[in-house]
Amino acid sequence: MRIAMVTSVESDIPVVDLSSALSGEGHEVVVHSARIAADDKGPGQRLQSFVTTLREQWSDSSPEVVHTHSWTAGLAALFAARPLGIPVVHTFHDAGRGPVERVNVERAVCRSAVRVVATSGDELPALLRLGVERSKVSVVPYGVDRRRFAPEGPSALRGSTHRIVTAAPDGLPHELVTALRALPEAELLVLDGTPAVDDLAEELGVADRVVRLAAADDDLPALFRSADIVVCGPWCERPSVLAMQAMACGVAVVSTMTTEGMADVVVNHVTGMIPSQRGTGGLSRLLNGLLVDTARREAYAIAGTDRVSARYGIERVAGGIAEVYASAVHCGLDRAGS
Repeated sequence: MRIAMVTSVESDIPVVDLSSALSGEGHEVVVHSARIAADDKGPGQRLQSFVTTLREQWSDSSPEVVHTHSWTAGLAALFAARPLGIPVVHTFHDAGRGPVERVNVERAVCRSAVRVVATSGDELPALLRLGVERSKVSVVPYGVDRRRFAPEGPSALRGSTHRIVTAAPDGLPHELVTALRALPEAELLVLDGTPAVDDLAEELGVADRVVRLAAADDDLPALFRSADIVVCGPWCERPSVLAMQAMACGVAVVSTMTTEGMADVVVNHVTGMIPSQRGTGGLSRLLNGLLVDTARREAYAIAGTDRVSARYGIERVAGGIAEVYASAVHCGLDRAGS
């Protein structure tokens, strides 16, 4: 099948891994990306330029299906694909969030797409509130390339203290940085954190144990392997992806949330832990107990790796997505014939 992937992020690991897996199954996949600012007031000149580029390319070589990621990519692809009669499958990563203007665009994109993919059951209520017909929605989780994210492989250098790793490209892990005050034998490595992380660490007196690192995609497996614990929270861009990648690398995971698919990925007291008490105190006690219990961390790591292999391997996920594409193409043919 000829597939066009459209994303508004230039380097998007889940999209890249999915495209690679689909190509490995014999599909022809072309990835189109453009960094489009989330302009809440409506499509701007850059979006219009992206639409023109897509339409010109697809007029010369038409894909059988288009799969879009993010609402801006969905909007651009729909404008380009509709005149050409190409069916669009859309995946929402933050369905129903944001200003009213953005939600209105999301609603229009969802209703126009032939099929909509939810990455977890948690997204279904938000999609239904946007007016998406349940029959159009398929739940297919994110996937992990287990050839790259695996327990075996090099580990990043670290000192003798315990290491906790998280990622915060847009948010501020206030709860986690605060909890570090009660963990004197631990350091916190924040991947892609903003300068606000440094300010908070300085304010709380833990700046000497908080490291902010801009991590390239290829660096992630080694960084995860160097961790004792990876913590996922609402400050993460896609917390379930972070959890899957860490689990695939054989690391115990702690999640401070049960939404956005986290309850499916992190099974409490099996593949990791979810604090039973809200707030910094509960998180610091949980982390302290887990850091001093090597056997428990190793048990969670083994179970986590097994769970990723069984449910979230990218080949398995690609198979589920390919079924959605086939349904979309069939639906598109029915529309064309009616």
